[in-house]
Amino acid sequence: MATRTLAAATTAEAYLELLRDRGVEYFLANAGTDFAPLVEAFTALEAAGRPAPRPLLVPHEFVAVSMGHGYYLGSGKPVAVMVHVTVGTGNASTPIISAARANVPILMSAGRTPITRRRCSASTPSGTTSCARRCRSSRWWIARSR
Repeated sequence: MATRTLAAATTAEAYLELLRDRGVEYFLANAGTDFAPLVEAFTALEAAGRPAPRPLLVPHEFVAVSMGHGYYLGSGKPVAVMVHVTVGTGNASTPIISAARANVPILMSAGRTPITRRRCSASTPSGTTSCARRCRSSRWWIARSR
């Protein structure tokens, strides 16, 4: 895959541009308060005429992951799905397992519990992904963003 320098102003913009560069056409999400940087990035990229996956608001995480599974089966292309931290990841766990068993790639991401909730183990990278640990092929943690 070719490399290029991104002209992104924020980490969220870079994330969305890289998803699109790698063929991700849809970004399925059950948005929450931790999604503000991505909402701003979608707006900025659209205003600048730069490519990004098409955002689709899905009212439940189970449905979002299931839609991604079905889209891959019909098109052969993976989608990105973003969910709430703990409850959202829990709601998404069954279709994540189903997709993993069927070898369907879905790029999963979750927000992060506000920094004031540090005592909650689910806000850590290992806590957030623990319910789907056996189904993931890798994990990345973006700790800070502009």
